[in-house]
Amino acid sequence: MTNMRIILFCLLASGVSSYAPVKYMITNCGKYVYVLTANIIKLEMINSMPSHCLVTIKTSDIGLDIHNTSSRIQFLHFNVPCDEGRVRLYGFTEGDGSYCNGNAPTTFLKSRSDQSIIAFDKYHTNSDYSASFELLVTETHNGDCGHLDFSCKNGGCINDVLLTCDGNNNCGDDSDEQAVACIWFLPVVITVPIVTVCGVCCFIVIILLYKRNLRRQSQGKIIQ
Repeated sequence: MTNMRIILFCLLASGVSSYAPVKYMITNCGKYVYVLTANIIKLEMINSMPSHCLVTIKTSDIGLDIHNTSSRIQFLHFNVPCDEGRVRLYGFTEGDGSYCNGNAPTTFLKSRSDQSIIAFDKYHTNSDYSASFELLVTETHNGDCGHLDFSCKNGGCINDVLLTCDGNNNCGDDSDEQAVACIWFLPVVITVPIVTVCGVCCFIVIILLYKRNLRRQSQGKIIQ
């Protein structure tokens, strides 16, 4: 687990602020998007997009002893002019319905089961579109959190190693981005440079000793 945290820190230090891979609506129309930890569902309007695009979100527990998984969603960006189209949500405990800029969803929504639907209806065929959105989808489950999970204050469990301190509010109550959850960053920030420097120094010393030993062996042969 420590090694995975160090790998995550290195990714974050290199400029990767979010783990969640991006899935585009237009390439997933009529398909399932399986969310094992977190994904971003992104809409970028282009003329070839069908008039109706439906994506089914499915949280998966394949190979894990986890039951009652569900998804928690939040719109990170929402710009859907009402004359261009509407976003439709199905399968959530609250929030099922149709949305455009006049009533854009501003809160976290939780699915009723391991399956929910995000749909977009395009109203016309002109190429001058501005509609776009980014939707963060996080897999969550209730009950006892596993040793690689993070226990959110609201009772949900998310992936600890990949999703805490990644810049996204995956829990829905921001507990995965608060100081207590991110306290491991300090020892990692200190430890990684020290270990790296020590490792390089040890490698250099080993090489120098090896070369010194070769020289001594060579000198010994010459004397003989």
